[in-house]
Amino acid sequence: MAFKWNSDWNTGVENIDAEHNKLFSMFEIFGDACSEGLGASVVASILDDVLEYTIFHFDGEEKQLAQRNYAFLVQHQEIHQDLKDRVAAYRKSVFECDHDRDALESLGMSVGGFLQDWLIQHIMEKDIPAFKG
Repeated sequence: MAFKWNSDWNTGVENIDAEHNKLFSMFEIFGDACSEGLGASVVASILDDVLEYTIFHFDGEEKQLAQRNYAFLVQHQEIHQDLKDRVAAYRKSVFECDHDRDALESLGMSVGGFLQDWLIQHIMEKDIPAFKG
């Protein structure tokens, strides 16, 4: 899952942009672990790291939006919660693929692609307007 950062995704807030970039790197590590057949426990651990960092990022982002009196903060928080719930559900799915390398690779491609697409769309449609608007 090769990924190249696009400067069009910059929000103009340095720490937010750095965190977004790190999330993309973590998504790629997740996908690589699935395709390399590292096993469910390793892949689940990586997803734990993704979820932990996602929570850290969302908490910080939401605090910055609150400081800006962002009018759609509650909706933004709900969108964030939805992704956190999905990542937690994906983690459970990992163990269903534990002894099937092809299934784990397929899950990695699907989930990794979803996470990258979700983050790009979220940045473009929610974060950039919120921080630059």
